Amino acid sequence: MDVIKQIKHPTKKQYVNLSIAIFLSIVVGGLLFIGLDTVFQDIYRLFHAMMGAA
Repeated sequence: MDVIKQIKHPTKKQYVNLSIAIFLSIVVGGLLFIGLDTVFQDIYRLFHAMMGAA
């Protein structure tokens, strides 16, 4: 029980920083997904065009 009593609750500033970090990671992840999806889509189209021409 002593360990549980020693745990400190996060401050408002830590909540705000955590919220900002989560939001930014979602945005960066979304942009990364869009970028990689575009690149792989172009590679797939190029591959498909090469296979169709062969």
